[in-house]
Amino acid sequence: MLLPAVFSVSLASLAYEVLLTRTFAVSQWNHLAFMVISIALFGFAASGTFLGLLDHRRPGWVRHWPEPAMVRRLVILFSLVTLISFCGLNRLPLDYFRLPVDPAQALYLLAAYLLLALPFFFTGLLTSIAYTTQTRRTGRVYCVSMTGSAIGALVPGILLPVFSTGTLVVMYALLPLCVCAGPPLNRPCRLQGYFVRGCGLVCLAAIGMVLVNTAAPLLRVRPSDYKYMSQILRFPHARLTAGSHHLTGRIDRLESPSLRFAPGLSLTYEGPLPQQTAVFKDADAFLMLYDTRTDWPQSFARHTLPHAAYVLVGAPQTALIIQNGGGTAVVNALAAGIAAPTIVEPNPQWAAILQDHYGIPVTTANPRAYLNRSAATFDVIQIESWGGSIPGATALEQSTLLTTNALSLYLSRLKPDGILLMARKTLLPPADSLRLWATAYESLQNHGAAEPARHLVMIRNWDTFALIVSRQPLRLSKRFTQFVRRHNFDWVHTATPTGQPANHFNRFKAPYYHQAVTQLNKAYAQGHTERFFSDYNLDVRPQSDDRPFPGRHMKWTKIRAMYHAMGSRLYAVMLSGEIIVAVVFGEAVVIAALLLLVPMMAGRHARQHMPWRSLVFFLAVGAGFILVELYFIKQFTQVFIEPAISFAVVLAGILAFSGLGGLLSQYCPRAALPRPTFGAAGVLLLIPVTRFWWHPWLLSLAFPMQVAGALALIAVPGMLMGFPFALGMRFAAQTSFQRVYAWAANGCASVLSAVAAAQISLAWGLNAIMIGAVTCYIGAGILAAVAGRPTAARP
Repeated sequence: MLLPAVFSVSLASLAYEVLLTRTFAVSQWNHLAFMVISIALFGFAASGTFLGLLDHRRPGWVRHWPEPAMVRRLVILFSLVTLISFCGLNRLPLDYFRLPVDPAQALYLLAAYLLLALPFFFTGLLTSIAYTTQTRRTGRVYCVSMTGSAIGALVPGILLPVFSTGTLVVMYALLPLCVCAGPPLNRPCRLQGYFVRGCGLVCLAAIGMVLVNTAAPLLRVRPSDYKYMSQILRFPHARLTAGSHHLTGRIDRLESPSLRFAPGLSLTYEGPLPQQTAVFKDADAFLMLYDTRTDWPQSFARHTLPHAAYVLVGAPQTALIIQNGGGTAVVNALAAGIAAPTIVEPNPQWAAILQDHYGIPVTTANPRAYLNRSAATFDVIQIESWGGSIPGATALEQSTLLTTNALSLYLSRLKPDGILLMARKTLLPPADSLRLWATAYESLQNHGAAEPARHLVMIRNWDTFALIVSRQPLRLSKRFTQFVRRHNFDWVHTATPTGQPANHFNRFKAPYYHQAVTQLNKAYAQGHTERFFSDYNLDVRPQSDDRPFPGRHMKWTKIRAMYHAMGSRLYAVMLSGEIIVAVVFGEAVVIAALLLLVPMMAGRHARQHMPWRSLVFFLAVGAGFILVELYFIKQFTQVFIEPAISFAVVLAGILAFSGLGGLLSQYCPRAALPRPTFGAAGVLLLIPVTRFWWHPWLLSLAFPMQVAGALALIAVPGMLMGFPFALGMRFAAQTSFQRVYAWAANGCASVLSAVAAAQISLAWGLNAIMIGAVTCYIGAGILAAVAGRPTAARP
């Protein structure tokens, strides 16, 4: 019964983890979801610590805990605490942003950690018991656990369009009880046994239906009050008219007569705004649909900042709209007389809604993959991406729409006199505007522009700026300058004198944006860009595909200056994703130290201690495995666009292939331990080295082939990564205490490396994550090779 129980709880716990990421993406924020769930995985490590302490007090536990009766109890407890965990989290009044000013939030945060960790604690108990009691079958145990986890990572994405998140949590919480619903699976079942098991399954289904119906309020996921959708629901007569759940996000349709989304609209516009409908993704990112039954959408669009690019072109015939939320780009193209603009929207739900609303074909694809497959050129390419509703909240979210690599691709798809247009929110101090200007400047340099500044124009109003880029030096027509003046827009940068001062219409205390861009332009001209970027209080360096975090601007070296610039308000600094990473990493270090030190300090006998070589080996293997997972997740996010798809594909692939490797390790002798460890390091090192080949290749494929290509890419390293832990549990841990302690060490290293990887990618790029993983596997291989067999205490 033990191995079927391990399989079922591994499947259910991984599915629960996937569903938690979706839940926290709605009820909190994506970066907070990732951090909190990383801490929750300490439940695996805590199970090893618990069994280590139990080994001190009751050395005979190994004989009793694998018995079917105890396994049934643990499975029942897993199901119970999973339901309690999810319902408790949905009703916990946790508000991370109030943590600096409300001490009660620290208790709520601690409660959230405990609730999240409990299901994984019981999963870890069952798995650790299997490793400890089936010492000669560790490869098989590893394969069963990893295969169950792989299925658990994949199945929620298939079922989410059919069932709500709460319903799926109930289903997966009750699933392991199937192991208990009748005689043990490893014994022959007669007719009576089949009948009993069938009755048990019927009872479980009935219990699930009752829970879903009676506990619906507890299972319903409520969006954070800080989310944009929650704020709009406070508008008069606002109501949700439709909703659906998908792996890529929760989609909600909201209607209100008070909706007014018109970024960059001139204050001289006196006409009415069209009726609008908002379509939200995860309650914050939104797509606005305009009622096209009147001329109002085109009328107001002709008075917005982005329309300036169409005026500058003159009479554009073709336009490419890369849609990433917002919604004004489509009406801008229609207002310019382009009846059928080319629209690319990565999210399939938004793409279908756009096409149905406007009656214009919409391509569902990664925009860069679309451009790689197409040779078409355009008069105007507009990238619509407005960022998050709260500055800093998207610091950990990666996007390759606005990197130097992306802008170089966009420029290559422009006609000779074509225009690249990007509009974003204005924020003080200037950050996003400076980074985007610098990114365009360097992309033009890569295209051979002698004076890139002459190819750039930036204008703004009170809340929006627009950056216009051309492959040719821009000549500002009289019609364009009159458009800017007539609509009371201010110049931020132009190489052509306009006779209009900066900060003229939409006044700040000083022309901050003009001054900052002028200083940056001067730094580029004099070759002092490094000095400018290092001295500026915020990180405004251009982003590359290796460091694609457009919402990240914080500098640790300037944290004090940023704190004072924000009025010495600690809660404002806490909005930054990097601060959250640092806080959670500090918490993780403390928890990991406790989980590892307590069992060692409580040990009274030599058999109850872990040799340092074995300890470091398991720490290195655990850290390396998670770093590889995160590297592939982040890299494939650039291919699939949606992090949830990348998460599911990578986890399902790596866990399945590593499970196969663990099964094959069953046939390896003791001396084989260093070989697959070094082999994994060697193969993994080739991945970033050959990225210049496989990344464009994946982008050129259709979606099903992209998934197949991604799985093929991770097959060999995934299989090799399955050998070290399974072999280590067989040969490097000799006593029951050492095996459960190795499980705890592996869990602690996994969580610490998961949190550290976020900061590594922000500071040094995605390739640095893989370098860290390779270093871990090389270190583990050296320990295994030098020791031959890590020294173990005799029982």
